[in-house]
Amino acid sequence: MGAGGDESVAVYGIMDESAYIDLPAELAAGEVFISSAFQNKFGLQVGDEFQLHEEYENKEYTFTVQGVTEYDGGIAVFMPNTSFNEVFDRDPDSFNGFLSQKEITDLDEKNIATIITEEDITKVTNQLMHSMGQFFWVFRIAMVVMSAALIYLLAKIIIERNEKSISMAKILGFQNGEISSLYMLPTAIIIVCALIGFGVGYLLIIKLFKIFMMQMDGYFAFYMEPRSMVLSIVYLLVGYAFVSVIDYIRIRRIPMDEALKNID
Repeated sequence: MGAGGDESVAVYGIMDESAYIDLPAELAAGEVFISSAFQNKFGLQVGDEFQLHEEYENKEYTFTVQGVTEYDGGIAVFMPNTSFNEVFDRDPDSFNGFLSQKEITDLDEKNIATIITEEDITKVTNQLMHSMGQFFWVFRIAMVVMSAALIYLLAKIIIERNEKSISMAKILGFQNGEISSLYMLPTAIIIVCALIGFGVGYLLIIKLFKIFMMQMDGYFAFYMEPRSMVLSIVYLLVGYAFVSVIDYIRIRRIPMDEALKNID
């Protein structure tokens, strides 16, 4: 069935006391539960109505959302099997499928359309991790190098343009550590801006990802591990610490007589 333009929607009739989908017994015909993927993609809430139409027939059905089932594997609608048969004009006792965590061995093979295993579901993910997993490590290293290079170039410009001021500060008795903290402050502001940009970028990616998914048939959730967020900040701080050491050495090497050069 279709919804939201060309979106394909799977509609399931669930038997009473199902071990997989828990539906209230008092659901009336036309009242359904939807998958969390359906809710996240189209922003539906409990009490909202939506329409589905037959793919090859000129029929439309209106349903009311009564709840959400945690299922991000597809755009799906769940209703009691009795309601399913009533809405779609089927025999009251008819059904055409099983949900099982174990292999069903008491059916004739000709009655089994397909078998979907856990390996089948994770096959694409495993293939991506195998082919691109090492690439992500290279990407991480490249990000550390790029962030360090950006901070280094900014600090280098600041120090070169203030060599005479740094030299004069040494003449006045300031220690290298005090001078370093003074001239490294602008680069520390970059860290703050980068952290703010990380938060803004994360929210922007979520928005763009949702727009992208609206153009596609199906849905999969965007997820970023908290560990990855922390590591992104750690990589940035590692680059900053590396540059700070280099700039401290540069400041130490500036002689005190630099302030006396080219004085008119």
